[in-house]
Amino acid sequence: MVATLPDLIRQQRIEFIERERFAAPSFRAINDGQCDEFAVDLILRARKAGVPGEFVDLCNEQLMRGLDGDLDENDVWDWTLLTRHWNTAPPAGLSAEDVDGLEFGHHVWVFHEGRHYDAECPDGVENLFDLPIFRRTIVRALNERGISDEQVPGLEWDPSP
Repeated sequence: MVATLPDLIRQQRIEFIERERFAAPSFRAINDGQCDEFAVDLILRARKAGVPGEFVDLCNEQLMRGLDGDLDENDVWDWTLLTRHWNTAPPAGLSAEDVDGLEFGHHVWVFHEGRHYDAECPDGVENLFDLPIFRRTIVRALNERGISDEQVPGLEWDPSP
C-alpha cells in the first residue's frame, strides 16, 4: 500500500522534532524556522514512497508582486495569480487590500493535488490562507475588527505536542 501524503507529514514532523529538538520543538516551530527544509524533505519522501501526482514547494514571495514593478520588492499578493492558479481568495471578513496590509513573514509549504500542506496541516487545505501559520495573523486582524475567535470559521488544526 502506498503511503498517503498526510501520513508522511505526520511521520516526518515527529522525526523532525526528535532530530531537531532544540531548533524545532513543536510543529509550529518547524513552520517558524525549518519550513524550507521540511517542504523539500517532504517532497523527496513522497516521491520515494510513490505518492502519485505533482508536488510544488511554494513560498509566499513567489505569489507576490512589487507595487512599483520591482520584482525584488514583493509588496502585495498577486491576486490574479492566486485566484487563477492556486484557488485562493481573501479569507472571509477581509478584502484583498486588508490581506496585503498584513505581515505574514516567510513561509514554505507543499502544494499537491489542489491542497496546501505544511507541518501543522497534514490533511492540507484548499486555500493557502487556511494554513495555521497564516491563519494566526488573519485571526489577529479579525480580532482587531471586533470579531471573536468563536466567530472565525475553520480554526481547527492539529495541535503541536
